Amino acid sequence: MKVGIFCEPSQRTATQQLLRELRDLRIAATAYQLGRTWQEVNGEMTLARQVWGKTQMIEQAREELQTRGLGIAEVVFAACVAEGDASATEDFMRMGFSPDSRDNRGVPVLSLAIRGRHRDLVENLLRRGADVNAVSQDRGNTPLMEAAVCGDSETVTHLLDSTADPNLQSKNGQTALMLAVGEGFTDVAKTLLERGAATEPVDQLGMTAGKYARLFGRTEIADLIGWRESTDGDASASESSQSGH
Repeated sequence: MKVGIFCEPSQRTATQQLLRELRDLRIAATAYQLGRTWQEVNGEMTLARQVWGKTQMIEQAREELQTRGLGIAEVVFAACVAEGDASATEDFMRMGFSPDSRDNRGVPVLSLAIRGRHRDLVENLLRRGADVNAVSQDRGNTPLMEAAVCGDSETVTHLLDSTADPNLQSKNGQTALMLAVGEGFTDVAKTLLERGAATEPVDQLGMTAGKYARLFGRTEIADLIGWRESTDGDASASESSQSGH
């Protein structure tokens, strides 16, 4: 139930006391001063309804989590994401938990969802604004790297569509393309190359994506990378030649 109280300015003290008593009875109430225009009062009422609705949503989500015996904490939120618990994940976000929350190892919940192959949660987190380039503190990977090493072509595409950077490097210097090549995920490697993944980056071992492809006998990927490198080389030579003239 929601109560609106209309009062004269001189009744301010009494009105505040009445509001406190109503709150003690768990009755939502808002006071409106007489003599104001309907537009002013209606604007306040609309805002009050929005605040009330959001408060109710938060309380409902809290009750649902507590009914399931789940603690209201970021690490619990992260655990629910890792387990693929869509209902609990939604309740945590309805309570206002950030889509950029992390577990106790410093892994973003988006990366946890990708590692667990929970595509519905990945989509939900991205829709709520999760950082597509957040780096995990355990592996030093971005969400795109996690999707690449899992061979999840659909999620790779979704992340790239959400402006994920394909050329970021992990703490070991590896890119999403290197990880896809190392695991032999040709479709993922093709997608990354088509979407602008660079072949030049070098990791801490002095290896490039092309060198890994040749090392592991990934012939098709090696040919694709070789074609890209030769094309880029021709383009650079052409630009140099034109600038020389």
